[in-house]
Amino acid sequence: MLLTPNAKQQNVQLIFWCRLFYFIALIIIIGSFYFESFTDLEESLFLSVVITSLLLFSLQWFLQHRIELTFQFYLPFLMDMLFIAIFVFITGGLNSPFVFAFGLVIVVAGSQPSTLFIMITTLAACIFYICSAYLYAWQWDSQLFVEDTLSMLLQTSALLLVGGIMSTLAKRQIRLEQTTHVVVSKHRNLQEQHRQLIESMQEGVLVLDEKLRIQDSNQAALDFLGYKNNIQTRQLRKLISIPTTLQQFFNKSHDNKFQCEWPLNDRNCLLNVVRLPNENEAMWLLTMVDVSKIRQLEQHIAQQDKLATLGRMASMLAHEIRNPLQTISQAAEIMQPATSAQDQEMRNIMQEEIERLKRLVSDILGYVQPFQPKPSMVNMCELITANIKKIELQNKSDIQYQCKVKEVYLDKDHLRLVLDNLIHNAIRVSPQKKSIYIKVYQKKDQWILTIRDKGSGIPQNIQDHLFEPFVSQSDIGIGLGLATVWQICQANHWHIHFKTSEKGTCFTLEGIMEGYHG
Repeated sequence: MLLTPNAKQQNVQLIFWCRLFYFIALIIIIGSFYFESFTDLEESLFLSVVITSLLLFSLQWFLQHRIELTFQFYLPFLMDMLFIAIFVFITGGLNSPFVFAFGLVIVVAGSQPSTLFIMITTLAACIFYICSAYLYAWQWDSQLFVEDTLSMLLQTSALLLVGGIMSTLAKRQIRLEQTTHVVVSKHRNLQEQHRQLIESMQEGVLVLDEKLRIQDSNQAALDFLGYKNNIQTRQLRKLISIPTTLQQFFNKSHDNKFQCEWPLNDRNCLLNVVRLPNENEAMWLLTMVDVSKIRQLEQHIAQQDKLATLGRMASMLAHEIRNPLQTISQAAEIMQPATSAQDQEMRNIMQEEIERLKRLVSDILGYVQPFQPKPSMVNMCELITANIKKIELQNKSDIQYQCKVKEVYLDKDHLRLVLDNLIHNAIRVSPQKKSIYIKVYQKKDQWILTIRDKGSGIPQNIQDHLFEPFVSQSDIGIGLGLATVWQICQANHWHIHFKTSEKGTCFTLEGIMEGYHG
């Protein structure tokens, strides 16, 4: 049986009332027309059946609301046929007009979608009918003639025919219920798949009817609108302010599609609206996509394009400036010796300014040129030692360092350029000698280089943009040194970060021991 628990309970109650109805009808009819002609035996049987049946009906009514028992479907039919057989026995046996009651039992049994149960009930009805007819003939010592046998055969055939018809109907009911069950299961599966699909979407989905009431939504739509609870059957315009162009589309437009951007709860949403077929209750399908990151990326790309253009211009200007600077520098060197202290001071200022311009040109050319790593096996200790000695000689400083890594596969020129920028920055902010400490060591599969100074720290307002161009300006540069360091690290797949406080700053550079993986 494919019935649900509620349907089974309703079916039991329907059968109960049908049986009670025809039993009461039989009792009233027999009591009205036959009770006065009953013998003592027949009168006792009739009263016993009436009392027993009423007790059984009361008991079944009491139990069917409390426990689930199989006899609620099968045993009552057996009792019914026994009582009907008694009624047939006391009202004339073969000639009793109540033989049709067996057919009623079979019809009621046909309400169960079980062909086996119907056929067993039919055979039981035929057996009870034949037994009651023969018992009646035996009690009254009457002889059954051929006509009586043919009548009995005809009536049992009629009962079998009713049972066959009910079995056929039961088969069709079973097939129909099976088909319905399959269809319902598929429909439920599709609904569940639809629900899971809608809930898994990152795009907000809203389904609206003609009056813009929400018929369906997913969790992403609730997040977009800023609601946590169910918003179905509520009007969209009462939940949030609708863009004017979208409202005009709902009111006047006959188009099937609409698209606009919608600032919604600190998000920039791309809203798509599609008109659904008219035969559906739902009329509009709205999808909301967060394009805030896309717009930020577009702005970033536009900014990068501007910087690239400025970089090309700067490169061109740097090349044009370098040659005149070289000429001026050579001319200053071959000028006649200064005859006074004032002339010598002016010459020194001119040389310093020429060197400053050269450094600015070198910074610009170093930043705009692309970095193509050419790694090789490098002795890290030798490279750092040579670099530090050169810087100490130029700046007359004393740098403390410790190197615990030998050979690393990397681009030594790129690492030297990074060291030059970071160490020069540390020297510039350090208040005293022996305040810069460099350490190189290995941690698992990475080499790590740290450069620590004892300056006053990096100002809070530039920490988030420290590696951007023109941020960390000083009196000796225009803020391209750390930007160049960042470009080199990106090209070589190195990771750079820093920690800063009022007691100093520590830059940390990390790379893979196996070398560069491009």
